[in-house]
Amino acid sequence: MQQSKYVIPSALFPSIGLYIHIPFCRHICSYCGFYKVKNQIAIAPQFVEALAKEIRFYSTYHHIPPIHSIFFGGGTPSLLPLDLMSDLFDQIRSHFTVLPTCEISVEVNPETVSQDLLNTYHHLGVNRISIGIQSFNSRDLKFLGRTHSLETAIDALTQIQNSCIKNFNMDLIMGLPHFTQLDVIDALEKALEFTPTHISSYTLSIEPNTRFQRHNIQPLESNQESIQFEWISDELTGAGFNHYEISAFAKPGFTSRHNETYWMYEPFIGIGPSANSFFENRRYSNPCSLTGYMDHPIPEFPDEMLPDDLIKEFLISNLRLRQGFQLAEFERRFGNQLLDYCGDSLHRLVKKGLIVLENGRCFATSKGWLLLDEVLVDLI
Repeated sequence: MQQSKYVIPSALFPSIGLYIHIPFCRHICSYCGFYKVKNQIAIAPQFVEALAKEIRFYSTYHHIPPIHSIFFGGGTPSLLPLDLMSDLFDQIRSHFTVLPTCEISVEVNPETVSQDLLNTYHHLGVNRISIGIQSFNSRDLKFLGRTHSLETAIDALTQIQNSCIKNFNMDLIMGLPHFTQLDVIDALEKALEFTPTHISSYTLSIEPNTRFQRHNIQPLESNQESIQFEWISDELTGAGFNHYEISAFAKPGFTSRHNETYWMYEPFIGIGPSANSFFENRRYSNPCSLTGYMDHPIPEFPDEMLPDDLIKEFLISNLRLRQGFQLAEFERRFGNQLLDYCGDSLHRLVKKGLIVLENGRCFATSKGWLLLDEVLVDLI
């Protein structure tokens, strides 16, 4: 493979994504591998001040392009008191340029949804909600360690439907070990009753340091996962959704701009404990410690990434997208052609029916999506 000269992302992209991690939770779910803390909402005012310090650091010492997407993730961001959420928006808008078209998303849990919360979010400029439903089956909610009831989920979805925020994503955990085709179709049909604009369908994975790992819960067997992946894709595309990323389905015009930032390998800044960033040719993370972050909320910058590492991450990210990437974009960003970089591997994958090179694009076939790990090992 040839070495490439990488062009610094800020020279290529006129805007940037912003992620803010709110780690507070009332309960720790059995499957969740994200950084979170239980029952520490009392220190939220000090935490928001630490977030403000990190925001001011970026504004003072770095040129930050205009923001095209903001995503509040967690944890449970909707636990943050509304006055503190308002203060946080003031800090963001005071120190960054937020584009008028900016997609602003907040993750919510069903038990935190209220009309007051939705009205306040709308007033602050939130235009997209991502709600963690996970399941419409009480048995499965209990298995996953979710504390909301089915009735609470339905009430929350009804309130969102009737709110001013019409763009909302529904997270579903599919592919549970006991799922049949009937379970999959039933879950999707119930989800579609609430007319979401976007559905994120995740297969259960066993993450380190979770209750599922400690209890040796086994994930779905790989060939069953592939079968259920096809059921889900067929059902949702038949309902008018575009299957635009391995786990993501969107109505036309409602893809997640923020998640596309990651998948298209565009720059973004992560604020808060455990938050990841890809900025100024560097990838780095804040500490996975609330107290450590609050004591020192200024990120530590590593050396710039090597060109080959950047190319590998570009391929890993972009091949998750149905559209893949333009060959001209690869050359623009890395200074040489994809075929010069990994031509032999590409030709093998094309012959296997896993990759397509067509109309100036490189993308995975449906079979290639199912075997994406194998594809990536061959490419990188």
